[in-house]
Amino acid sequence: MSKTFKRLTAVVLLLVTILSMTACADRRAQKELEKLLNTQAVKLGSYTLNAVELNYFFVDAVVEWYNTNGSMSHLMGFDPAKPLNEQVISSATGETWADSFLDTALKNAQSTYAIYDQAMKADFKLPREMQLDVDKLIVNLQSTIDYYKKLYESMGYEYPYSDVAGYLTSTYGTGADAESYKKYYEVCTIANAYYTHYADTLTFDSKALRAYEADKLHKYCSYSYEVYYLSIAQFEDAAEAEKVAKELAAGNYADKEAFDAAIKALAINKEVEEPTLSKAMTDQIYTKVPTYYAEWISSADRQEGDLTVATHPDLNDKTKVQGYYVVRYTGRNTNEFLLQNIRQVYVAFQGGTTNAITGEVSFSKVEKEAARSKAEKMFVEFRTGAMSELVFGNMADQFSDASAPGGLYENLQPGQLDKVVEDWANDPLRMTGDVEMLLGQRGYHIVYFVSHSKLTYRDYLVTQDLKTDTISAWYDALLEAMQPQLLSDTYVNKSMTIG
Repeated sequence: MSKTFKRLTAVVLLLVTILSMTACADRRAQKELEKLLNTQAVKLGSYTLNAVELNYFFVDAVVEWYNTNGSMSHLMGFDPAKPLNEQVISSATGETWADSFLDTALKNAQSTYAIYDQAMKADFKLPREMQLDVDKLIVNLQSTIDYYKKLYESMGYEYPYSDVAGYLTSTYGTGADAESYKKYYEVCTIANAYYTHYADTLTFDSKALRAYEADKLHKYCSYSYEVYYLSIAQFEDAAEAEKVAKELAAGNYADKEAFDAAIKALAINKEVEEPTLSKAMTDQIYTKVPTYYAEWISSADRQEGDLTVATHPDLNDKTKVQGYYVVRYTGRNTNEFLLQNIRQVYVAFQGGTTNAITGEVSFSKVEKEAARSKAEKMFVEFRTGAMSELVFGNMADQFSDASAPGGLYENLQPGQLDKVVEDWANDPLRMTGDVEMLLGQRGYHIVYFVSHSKLTYRDYLVTQDLKTDTISAWYDALLEAMQPQLLSDTYVNKSMTIG
């Protein structure tokens, strides 16, 4: 046998061995994939997720948590470079971060499929734009990968993913592919869309609103009052502070001026050139009234001029007192006024100088003039053009520094926009098509009056709460009916790392 023949024979044998080993590796990989796809991991009602599908929920739970808490994760004992199943959260129970994220994944899967199931029963269809997003998911992913490949190349680096398959496998592990990921994405999208759809279609008649608010009438009122705070740090002890507060509250004051005069006369203020006086709070919705005196303020028999003393406990030690509030009640607003629908183009002042001490931002004359000039140009162009609501909405989309689509604010609520806009909109003589340019606190507002709403502010507040409670009851019932049953977590990527 020649040496050449021997070398050729050796090469052939080596190739056969390599091909054999590759074939074996491929078969092992195929078997591993089949195990993943055939492993029933979670049962949710009539739905059963395999290991790959559970891993989608698991990995996304980890990533979403880290995106939210990443900057503070070290304070929670989380190490992104260490495998999740090697990081113990509780030494008492032995729970790891992997266990915690698996629990979150199961809850997310439960929530998603509970709502998705309702959507299917209702024959719900995704809005066209959302369906297009689902249909183009893989194409869009590939476009994103191609973009980053070029970006990395321009900087002299190699992007780790060449295609969608590589990205999905690297991110979610063996078995993740375009088809199953798209299905996962579609189920999640439908669930989210149907939740919003359900909420948006909820309506309540007047009878339902009155029944809901019957035992909490006070909650939907706004309150006006004056409040003065006495810190015990101003006195020798808490007892003296309480005594002074009670003496002040025992007076009879015709108005804020009289109340403030009594405050100025206090011993602690006699030597003070400009003492802090009472703070007037106007039309404060119940939920914004401090809990220290909210119950007193909202009492049905409260009369104008009534006074009380409320304790402010030490936040670090509730057995101690930090100070006392003297509160003078001035009125209640039942909020039974109609809301308004408007559009606005907001031109904000640009630049500004921040006061290092107060944090307040001030703007120069030049900065204010630039905003005025820009706003005035648009205002004049609109007034000399078609002056239609559609044109105004398009102008808002193109030029407004506010984020509302078309600049539309339906059922404009108190405090939602600059007070100058609110006062303009609430003018009882306001008519559809009215347009004006207003100077606000931090910019110019070009406002267009759309219409008077048929909804009062009170009914708006009641509706929002009733809707929230209705949705919560609906959602809780769905979850109760679809308890997750973990069948196998063998292939969950518990050893994954973030960084």
